Amino acid sequence: MVIRLGIIGLSTDQASWASMAHVSPFKPDGPLIDQYKLTALATSNPDSAKAAAKAHGVSPDKAYSKPEDIANDPDVDMVVVSVKVPMHKQLTMPALHAKKDVFVEWPLAANLAEAEEMNALAKKQGVKTYVGLQARMHASFVKVCRVHGSHLRLPVYAVLRINT
Repeated sequence: MVIRLGIIGLSTDQASWASMAHVSPFKPDGPLIDQYKLTALATSNPDSAKAAAKAHGVSPDKAYSKPEDIANDPDVDMVVVSVKVPMHKQLTMPALHAKKDVFVEWPLAANLAEAEEMNALAKKQGVKTYVGLQARMHASFVKVCRVHGSHLRLPVYAVLRINT
């Protein structure tokens, strides 16, 4: 089964984090093309959403400017939130209310209270949520782990599943 993705924060910039981390693996030559498909996207305004849709081969009618619209799209199975942290909760909650699985960039929320609220709703709705930690493979992070690894209290994972 192919998981149909809707990405919030995907711009026309092919060098942006959202493009490189969340779209490249699903391109025709990408390693996950048989598992995921980009079906919708959302940005902060309709014009940039339509431009991003054109740049990424998404149908213009699947280019949204409101998180509720992408969350309620029946052709989206999972919503990816790739924006600045202060917006994570505001953009994630509609997807959770719509019973969509969600992948959010680290950190999950701006504070513990927001994270707990998001997690509680995800559990109530019975959806899967993921937090991305791709930077753990960055050279500087790897060096810190080598130098201070014995002092770390918890293991570090690339993607941490926070509920079931």
